Amino acid sequence: MLDSEVIWTEYRKLETEFLDCLQYVPLIEDHYNVWSQMLGDILLKTGNLLDLFFGKLIFDPVFDDVESIRKEREKIKLNKLQCGIINYYYAFNEYYRLYDREIYILNPQKAENAIKKIIPFSDWLPEKLISKNNQLEWWDAYTKIKCNRFTNKREATLKVTLEALSALFVLLSLYPDTKKLLVYKSIIKSRYTGDHINVLIKGSIKKNKGLKEHEIILVETPLFGYVFEGSDSNRQKETCYFDHQLAGICV
Repeated sequence: MLDSEVIWTEYRKLETEFLDCLQYVPLIEDHYNVWSQMLGDILLKTGNLLDLFFGKLIFDPVFDDVESIRKEREKIKLNKLQCGIINYYYAFNEYYRLYDREIYILNPQKAENAIKKIIPFSDWLPEKLISKNNQLEWWDAYTKIKCNRFTNKREATLKVTLEALSALFVLLSLYPDTKKLLVYKSIIKSRYTGDHINVLIKGSIKKNKGLKEHEIILVETPLFGYVFEGSDSNRQKETCYFDHQLAGICV
């Protein structure tokens, strides 16, 4: 079992370090290719944490009834392999629908041309074939930094570091044990009643269904926001909460 408190604390440290970087390099698309040793540190630590988290998830008993995850476990054990990005893709992409999880960027600078939303796993769309030569851009950058952070220092750009952090954020938001912790810390919250939170926590992980029509729940940190999925109409209404924040409107 993962220690959710420890991994969340580590994530928040990385997010804080990234926010510190934004004091010098505003988060706009014109700065996407800006790189630095500091971003390299954040990307390396974020990638390591993602690799550890994904690897632990595959063998977590909570997923014993999930066929895609069981298959990857068996493959890893049979071939005596280390867990890798291909295993993570086949185990979790469809199960969590990672390929279309949209993350809001709650940019504290509120620049007019600031980046507002990203989908960190968009390269994992079902119609795309995943292979060793067709990875997520930010994961590829992480592996290059891991192999030689000095030779490949330019790989640690603002863009890929942001995407890697948002990937870790959404995984932590979706993992059942971390959800409980984030509810306790009021990071996962409902704008309505606490009953909706209970549905999220007690809901069946095996079915992994979206929330019911009236159950609208948010995850929010200083950098990122995510809306748990309910009906399309209510999801549309609730995303206005983050849209207003991004526009500098008090809600």
